[in-house]
Amino acid sequence: MKTVLIYALVSILFIACSKEDESIIIPSYSEDNILKSESEKLIAYVEKYGNIIQDAKAPFLIDAEEINSNFKNSQYHIIDIRNTDFFQAGHIPGAKNVEFKNLLNYFSNNINPYMFQKIVIVCYSGQMSAYYSGLLRLAGYSNVYSMRWGMSSWNKDFAKDFWMKNTSNKYAPYFVKENTEKQAPQNLPEIKTDQKSASKILESRISYLFTEDAAFKANIEDVFANQNLYYILSFWSKSKYDAAHINGSVNYEPLKDLQLNTLLRTLPTDKQIVVYCGTGQYSAFVVAYLRTLGYDAKSVLFGANGMIYDKMKEYGWPVFNAEENVNDFEYAEGENDKNFFDELSVPVQTSKISSPATKSKSGENKKKSVQGGCS
Repeated sequence: MKTVLIYALVSILFIACSKEDESIIIPSYSEDNILKSESEKLIAYVEKYGNIIQDAKAPFLIDAEEINSNFKNSQYHIIDIRNTDFFQAGHIPGAKNVEFKNLLNYFSNNINPYMFQKIVIVCYSGQMSAYYSGLLRLAGYSNVYSMRWGMSSWNKDFAKDFWMKNTSNKYAPYFVKENTEKQAPQNLPEIKTDQKSASKILESRISYLFTEDAAFKANIEDVFANQNLYYILSFWSKSKYDAAHINGSVNYEPLKDLQLNTLLRTLPTDKQIVVYCGTGQYSAFVVAYLRTLGYDAKSVLFGANGMIYDKMKEYGWPVFNAEENVNDFEYAEGENDKNFFDELSVPVQTSKISSPATKSKSGENKKKSVQGGCS
């Protein structure tokens, strides 16, 4: 009898140990645990859950008119990422001045971002705000938008030193019609965050990118002086590319070409990628995406508006137009304002203000064209 009991006990222990061993040895076949490089994990994850540049609404711009009508609306939160001196000289009433490096911390510790319908990032010309809006959207904040044209669209006092002085025809001789073919597929960028899951890799990449100082801006003079050192990416439609593009640049069309199953692998990892679009706003958004994936990508400030302005007008393409795109909205001066809803402990649902919250210095609000900024 004792022998039978001992045998039975040993058998139970063997089965239990076997099951315990089995649970350790058998891997989970989730996407995160399949043997992949960090780059492969990250790209697969982003394309599945946060492919911001393949969204038909990209690059998620919002016009100054809408903000002017809603800055007292508790469902709108305005964040100005210009430096303190520029902010204090003039800003949208109610806007909060947050350094771009502190945006992630601000979203995590200073506000509940999910209580707002729209969080609007504002900068000088709409390009820096587009870049950081892209990073924030990749971080999961899908209610973040960039103000089109930046503070240049709010009032001419801000536009005169940015958009109004940066349209140019300086590089028109460098634009051609001849097509440049894409190169053969390359290896993906090498990413090393030492994270195992794709979500943690993404989190690590975005956190790192927020520590960089103006890393998304291309030095256009150096690009034209040393074109062979750069991979120049023309990010607009094929019809525009066929009409005019930087000599040697390669066309990648919005919404389809920068995917793993299309042409993403044709991007180089051994050269800096310089992206240009019509205004520098869409390209800044794209560069946020590419830098997150590990590419050394930078955006051409002011886009084709800063290179072939007259040719763009000749072709009927959207351009920055001070008469149409610059408002005359009033602005506040000094330090951070306090919104009327800041003291509330819970969000208040308010309806959209039907009339503009402020009037222009002339007493009227001009109706503006909203073209441009995303091509």
